[in-house]
Amino acid sequence: MSKLNKLNKDRLAKFIENLEKKNEKKQNNAFNNCILFLKTALHVSPNFVYDTTLETQHNVRQFFDGIDFSCIEPDGFLKLAPILKQGADIKSFICYIDTILNKYDVKFNTLLIDVWNYLGCDIFKLPVFIHERCIEAVPFIFENTVLYGIISSCNEELIDICTRSPKVFQACSSILNEILIRLNFSSTFINFLTNFIKGIILQCKTNNVEIFNIYPAKYKFVLILNDFENFNNILITEFFMQEIKSLALNYPKQFICLLSHFPSMYLMLDR
Repeated sequence: MSKLNKLNKDRLAKFIENLEKKNEKKQNNAFNNCILFLKTALHVSPNFVYDTTLETQHNVRQFFDGIDFSCIEPDGFLKLAPILKQGADIKSFICYIDTILNKYDVKFNTLLIDVWNYLGCDIFKLPVFIHERCIEAVPFIFENTVLYGIISSCNEELIDICTRSPKVFQACSSILNEILIRLNFSSTFINFLTNFIKGIILQCKTNNVEIFNIYPAKYKFVLILNDFENFNNILITEFFMQEIKSLALNYPKQFICLLSHFPSMYLMLDR
């Protein structure tokens, strides 16, 4: 790709136009792939100047439909960023972000933050696999996602992506737990958490998802036990009690998280 950057952009554009005309009727796959590659070389070459007045979303979408993101070198992503904001659809943003995560470098951090800020609540329209990739590659970006969900009117959207992925839910819960601890167990934030978990439980029921399946496996028996409405009517063996206390001793932060989600579990510890 870098060698093609030296091509005269006007000649390359004309060549692409001729190829497209020849392929209008035949729709040859080899031609299509060639055109896509050459358009990408044109759009990300150093001497290519973007038309910053593309005017319509249709033109912007056509522009990105002509790009093979997998062929773009790191500097090319920086050049494409301004055009995204002119009306690119969510599909283009997904391709753009996915490719950046595939070729991730720390120099993309500012770029990703800028994209996240621009998308606003639309970050929750990104597929779950993008959020899972962010958790692995750029966790601070996912932290921004969670914080945005808290401070904006996107709580329901945050709840939705949490119920569709155990990884997303557990990472989100960990972040919320850290906030709870830093706020010294603020009653306001505890109320937020209570409503958040109620939303998670309701959404899980709507999606036919068992609530304990989105928690870590080590919590499963505790959550099944907690599902009983009246602890006085069930037999809680010494084994279960030892396991519960072991969970509290070995994973204190995680257990604080669990208790903040299900305050009724204090009843177990009192036994």
